[in-house]
Amino acid sequence: MSVKAADLARLGAHLLSDPAITALINNAGRGNFSPFAKLSSQTIDETIAVNITALTRLTHAVLPCFLAGGTGCILNIASGLALYPRPEFGHYGASKACVMSFSQAIPGEVAD
Repeated sequence: MSVKAADLARLGAHLLSDPAITALINNAGRGNFSPFAKLSSQTIDETIAVNITALTRLTHAVLPCFLAGGTGCILNIASGLALYPRPEFGHYGASKACVMSFSQAIPGEVAD
């Protein structure tokens, strides 16, 4: 599984073109239970692409529209592993910690 930039751009354009869309729920998650040293680079890249890149780019795509319209909701799903990492699932927990940090920062930027 991979996240392609063209797919994200196409989805982002669709989200911006439809004013009926007033919510984005980023609920995707991907990870492999394995010692980190045994993971392939491809597996690590795919986890980052799904858990961080797609979520960040989709949020970036809809946020200006939501702000311009004065309405909208973005819900990003992290994981308890963002706070309580566990061996053999560290790459997943780290990616979800990024989701949590990002999700806590954005409201401060749009508070007005």
